[in-house]
Amino acid sequence: MTVLFSDLVGSAELSARFDPEEMSTIVRGYQNAVAHEDDAERAVRAGLGLADAVSKVAIPGGEALFARVGIATGAVVVGDLIGGVHR
Repeated sequence: MTVLFSDLVGSAELSARFDPEEMSTIVRGYQNAVAHEDDAERAVRAGLGLADAVSKVAIPGGEALFARVGIATGAVVVGDLIGGVHR
C-alpha cells in the first residue's frame, strides 16, 4: 500500500487573514491543483506535481502557497484479530 499525504502550509494563518469567500477560493485552487494516486510511482509523480502546482496558485497579495507532501510505501496485513489469533 502507498499513502500520500499533503496539506496546505499556513492554512490556519491564511484563514485568519482572508474572509470565508476568499479562503474558499484559495482552498478550491489548492484542491484543483492536487492529483489522485493509484500506485506507488503515480503517488511520487503526483506529490512532485502537487508541490509544483500549488506553488503556482495565486492568492491575494501575490504570496505563494506551499504544500507538504509525504509518501509511505510498505506491506499491509489485512484481517481480523479475534482473541489474539489472526484469522
